[in-house]
Amino acid sequence: MRILIAEDSEPVRLALRKRIEAHEGWTVCCEATDGLQAVERALRLKPDLIILDYAMPRANGLQAARRISARLPGVPILLNTFYDREIVHAEANKHGVSCVIPKSDSSILMAAIKSFAESLSVPKIGPASPSSLKSELSSRPSDQAAASAKSNAQSIVGDKS
Repeated sequence: MRILIAEDSEPVRLALRKRIEAHEGWTVCCEATDGLQAVERALRLKPDLIILDYAMPRANGLQAARRISARLPGVPILLNTFYDREIVHAEANKHGVSCVIPKSDSSILMAAIKSFAESLSVPKIGPASPSSLKSELSSRPSDQAAASAKSNAQSIVGDKS
């Protein structure tokens, strides 16, 4: 799974990258240090998942999320923030954010990424026939999988939206 990280704090960004890339199958395809950079890189690289800091220069995480989700509506966006307030959750939901994650506990972010990664997984191809594979894939529509991942991630963080 290819992940874009947008975080203006270099130590936080590097630590997050290290934690993500410790997981097999997860890779950071790009980093951004501000909201406008995040939008440009997301539209160009089309990652599988995007992590946005809330407070960034040039465009905050909500502004970036709105622009990204308008052009890449199926890509989950996680808003990583110290501002874990009801109003942030409500605004995040309006701007296309899949889940608001408190920065105070990075294990919650890792659990949310895992939940979304599992929803994006393609079944392993074994000795199945093309018709059985097609049946398996069609029984897991991406909208249903994304909704399930969002629900799982929200239950992990106790999302208020």
